[in-house]
Amino acid sequence: MIIVNDGHVYADCVGIPDADFMLYQDRVRELFPSKYIRWESLETYLHVDQQAEEKSASEETSKTRKTFAKFDLLRRQLMSKYAPTEQEMDELINRELGYNIVYCGFTKFLMIDFKSVDFAQLKPVLDEDNQFPELFPPKSNAAYRKVCGLAAKRLMRRSEAFNRLHRSFHPEALRISIHGHPNTGPKFAIRIHRDFVSEDRTVIRTPWHNVLLSKKDGSYELRHRSKVDETKWKLIYEHDRPSYFLEL
Repeated sequence: MIIVNDGHVYADCVGIPDADFMLYQDRVRELFPSKYIRWESLETYLHVDQQAEEKSASEETSKTRKTFAKFDLLRRQLMSKYAPTEQEMDELINRELGYNIVYCGFTKFLMIDFKSVDFAQLKPVLDEDNQFPELFPPKSNAAYRKVCGLAAKRLMRRSEAFNRLHRSFHPEALRISIHGHPNTGPKFAIRIHRDFVSEDRTVIRTPWHNVLLSKKDGSYELRHRSKVDETKWKLIYEHDRPSYFLEL
């Protein structure tokens, strides 16, 4: 089994430092060692010229940014080789229902997630050509929604690029995902646990966008962190890290 870590593909679009993703990735590998799993990432498929990496690092002022400058170069390489244009993505969103649903879902998610984001950090990623200087930071609800829409489209272009790259390296692979899919191929959805669905059982919930609740009756639930009432749930730590909520 190959597990592809795609954190570096999306990290800068949502304001997550590459250093944080590396710590997360290393910790996951420590927690789940297996001879049956091969871990791959953006670095597995694309390579940066050392001279270009050194030049990119020299232009950074932060020591951390210097260390991880190569990932910016890898993302640019990914987009230049495999990504649809902005116009092509707009056409897909407007023409195909599946893409439109994903776009609306991403935008809705980001409107929650961007409440604590540093917009100055996001601007170089989401507005490279300085077309929307008035949006960073957004000063109205309409501007905030527009920024979330820009980020959603950027995430979708990155996703499409990474899908194309992955297919070029693993054309015969059976691809599985924890996100919902029509299951007509080449990617198929799996449900991690029978309880990880919405109350109306129409949406598969994922641990990346929710927290785990362990109920008194032995069942589990995934719920958005903001909707957890801590007077009714206790945060449990495992391996010195927050792990899940236990019903009181």
